[in-house]
Amino acid sequence: MNIYKWIVKGTLLLSAVAALSSCDDNAPVKGGELIDQRAALEVFVKDKAEQTNPFIIRSMEVSDADVEVVTLNVRARLTLGAAEETPITVSVDNEAAKQYGKGEINLLPASVFAIANKDVTIPKGSVVSNPTEVTIRLTDAVEYDVLYTFALRLNPIRGASLNSLRDVAVFTLLRSEDKVVINEVVRIDRSVYFQPRQDFDHSGDFTMECLVNVSKFRDAADAGDAQISTLMGIEGGTLMRFGDAGLDGNKLQVAGQNINDFIFDTDKWYHIAMTYVAETTTVTLYIDGKQKAEFSTYSSIVPTGDKWMIGRSYNGNRGLEAMLSEVRVWKTARTQSEIEENMLTVDPADGNLIAYWKMNEAEGNKVVDITGNGYDLILKNQSNQTEAEKVSVKTLDEPIEGVEK
Repeated sequence: MNIYKWIVKGTLLLSAVAALSSCDDNAPVKGGELIDQRAALEVFVKDKAEQTNPFIIRSMEVSDADVEVVTLNVRARLTLGAAEETPITVSVDNEAAKQYGKGEINLLPASVFAIANKDVTIPKGSVVSNPTEVTIRLTDAVEYDVLYTFALRLNPIRGASLNSLRDVAVFTLLRSEDKVVINEVVRIDRSVYFQPRQDFDHSGDFTMECLVNVSKFRDAADAGDAQISTLMGIEGGTLMRFGDAGLDGNKLQVAGQNINDFIFDTDKWYHIAMTYVAETTTVTLYIDGKQKAEFSTYSSIVPTGDKWMIGRSYNGNRGLEAMLSEVRVWKTARTQSEIEENMLTVDPADGNLIAYWKMNEAEGNKVVDITGNGYDLILKNQSNQTEAEKVSVKTLDEPIEGVEK
């Protein structure tokens, strides 16, 4: 079986043409006068004519979420010139799709097709008709990652017989989602931490967010300093950390507020985001895109004493054993939908980003801020706060995968 695949990045335009093969687009078939008037199907792909055969399945994949329609232009071709102006029509043939399709057959819903058959004719003396437009609308009825099969058939034409096996074309259509895959992440342990090369100077609304996978939380047997494992922020308020005096090491504290009703597991990825609305001093916590807490307290990412850091707060005994990815700081309070739909990637050119560290690569002891704003992270030693030698970048055994919205 021959398979033809077109990967769609913009609008798909496929010309399916009912025809018999001919060198001259509007010339009768050589020797056609010796046979009866016939009609059959020919498909044009990128202006190249191909004879149809239901055993040849042409496959289309739409992988761009902005594509809303697939359009096919259809026309008929005769063996000989038409004796008179002759109407032609094309229809969807589900029985042909079932008969000639391969594997599990999923038919496209009839509601997504629109065929402009009105006023389509083969002019007198011509062997080809004017085009018929067949439109497939990619509505919610066309599910993602389902392989659909459909067939187009040239309906009987007055004064001509249909050429068996040349009057139907079979297609598959796959609507795939834009997958985001994270393969590399940064690994941090309690001996080191990150600090931006320069301090943030933005005051007002903000959001801090990241993907984190903690390999070891503090507990009573390994208390460190009050069972604290620092995620990110500034000591004394705008801080996200695991554990504290009176708070288990696998529970989160956000801007001084203990989040007692959510227990984190080790070796599991979570997305954590904290937003702040300055006008109302409202702090909102989201875990995996879902709101978990909301309360009022003053917050800021501008250092007034202690610095904004990742993996350190107050002293060097509050480090973090974890993998990190997609760490970002925004100058807006992101909405729930903005957070949930963009956990695995965002556009680094977004003007509301203050800093964005993908954490998928490093230059020695530096992780570059890909916004270009200059907030590169520098890896430092907890013991003496001097620069460490090299950031640990890990290739994941099981990549983080999701769908770009």
